[in-house]
Amino acid sequence: MPVRPASSQPDPADKNGFEVATDKLGSFANVMTTSAVHVNQIKAATPRFESWNLVPVAGIPSIGLLYVNRLNTISDVWADCAGVLKEVLEVDGGLLVTVAGNYRAAEEKSRAAASNAINL
Repeated sequence: MPVRPASSQPDPADKNGFEVATDKLGSFANVMTTSAVHVNQIKAATPRFESWNLVPVAGIPSIGLLYVNRLNTISDVWADCAGVLKEVLEVDGGLLVTVAGNYRAAEEKSRAAASNAINL
């Protein structure tokens, strides 16, 4: 990447400015919200053994039920963690959209202010 001299104004042809960064932020926010939907689907599909689906294992000794309880405990912890992850992805994805919008607004206002200063 070529090094350009320091200046107070970015080069208009420079594609590494705010516009590119805000587009990347927006794209990443979309990935986060899509991931939140998929994590929620996985959470909903987390297996858990309840009384109605223990019928096939009813003939096993009671020691087997301890493993069922362990599996249920692991499933419950996973479901709780997936719920937290989904919430974080949704909230932070929304915040990134807001941040990108703020950067775009600041860039537009600074360009307008610079243009007005030049025209004076």
